[in-house]
Amino acid sequence: MISRSTGIKIGVAMLAIPVVVSASAFMGKPATYRCAGVESGSVARVVAETGDIHGEETRTYYAAVSAPVKNIGIEVGDVVTKGEKLAEYDDTDFVHNLTQATLGKEQAEVSVQGQIDKSNSNYAKYKAATKDDAIYSQLYAAERESTQALTENQYAEDYYTNCAYEGITTKIAQKQEEITKKGQELSKQKTKVANAGEYATKKMKNKQKDLQNEYNELQNELTALQTELTYQHVDGYTPAENEVINDHKNVMEDITRNWEEAKTNKLNYESSYLNENEKAALMKDIDKADEVVAVASEELTKAQAGVVSDFSGVVTERLVESDAFVQEGAPLFSVESTDEVKAVINVSRYDIGSIKVGQKASVDIAGKKYEAEVSEIEHLATKDSGDKSKVEVSVHIFNPDENVILGIESDVTVYTEEIEDAAKIPFAAYYTDDGGSCCYCIENGVVTKKYFTPGIVGEDYVEVIDGLTGSERVIVDAVTDEQVGKKAEEG
Repeated sequence: MISRSTGIKIGVAMLAIPVVVSASAFMGKPATYRCAGVESGSVARVVAETGDIHGEETRTYYAAVSAPVKNIGIEVGDVVTKGEKLAEYDDTDFVHNLTQATLGKEQAEVSVQGQIDKSNSNYAKYKAATKDDAIYSQLYAAERESTQALTENQYAEDYYTNCAYEGITTKIAQKQEEITKKGQELSKQKTKVANAGEYATKKMKNKQKDLQNEYNELQNELTALQTELTYQHVDGYTPAENEVINDHKNVMEDITRNWEEAKTNKLNYESSYLNENEKAALMKDIDKADEVVAVASEELTKAQAGVVSDFSGVVTERLVESDAFVQEGAPLFSVESTDEVKAVINVSRYDIGSIKVGQKASVDIAGKKYEAEVSEIEHLATKDSGDKSKVEVSVHIFNPDENVILGIESDVTVYTEEIEDAAKIPFAAYYTDDGGSCCYCIENGVVTKKYFTPGIVGEDYVEVIDGLTGSERVIVDAVTDEQVGKKAEEG
């Protein structure tokens, strides 16, 4: 049995090219056939399939904000262009939110600035109090040193004066103690004499008299000591020295009072100004307010932008009605691209191994061919209607025009392998039978059959590895073994 290769295409070739046999063949004259020689040129192996046209990008548009949708003017099947507005949002709430956020930011800025200004003022006062503290500390030390700057002689004089003063004071204390004891003794003696009455003896009265004299003498001595004490300088200084010391004392009191006030102010203001970390924390309040404004502004921008098509295409789905309230993220429309399109074919396990991304291809849509290229090969096979496993292959179409309609069928040819400068014969001359690959030639005026080793079997040509010399004239019309040996000529 003899057959053409690659199935369907052979059937077409056999129907399209009838046997050219003149009536003279039945009268002993040679039959006339169209022939071709063995050529040198490129040969490409192809995989031919029927596929559907799709946009390379299908996008579902989701609501960018939560708001009512209005002014929807598209329906399923409508053609849209890149940048076309598909719908709008009601932006009333977003304008209000931005206004409130802006006011909140302004209030935060005023509040934070007020706190920082107050902090800066308190810090300045703290620095002034710190400076005063240091100044009064130095003044206090200097004044104290000045107050104590007395001469050594004055110190000696003061020492002796103080010693004398302390000595007289001690004697007065002792004398007062003696007077007290002597007074107690005199009182007791007077009681005895009074109790004895007329029976009081002379001896008793003389003792009373003696005790009285001793008491009076002690009183006189005490008076003398007290008089002596009045002539001593109690504070150890002369009036002039006392005046100087009092002046120094007043200055020291002023310094001490002001110093204490400075230290108190320093302590109070030290805890009432903000450090850098606290200021940074306050500034974060402004940053947060800025973020709220930024979010509100961004939301308003998205609302005012509406829904805009990212590319030209066809609306394949509409999921919302005008004036409906939608939540952010809700699907609205689906658009399939017409700027970038592809043909999708399903390839069997026998051919998929020869297909690679980047291979040249052609797509025939309603008789018009477009240059193309294999762009994607799926890695998961699916079952076709005949329960056969097929792999989906996408073929990118270059320069599509208005004739490329989404969803339409197309004939896709993928050029899986190509060699240059190959010996080749037309595909129409190629046959196979139980003996292998063969062709029919005209040699010495008769039809002959020759077997050869093919290489790449392409859409238009078949590569010849060996078996033909290159001088043969192969028949491109349909021929069978019945014509072998019969007279023939090239016409």
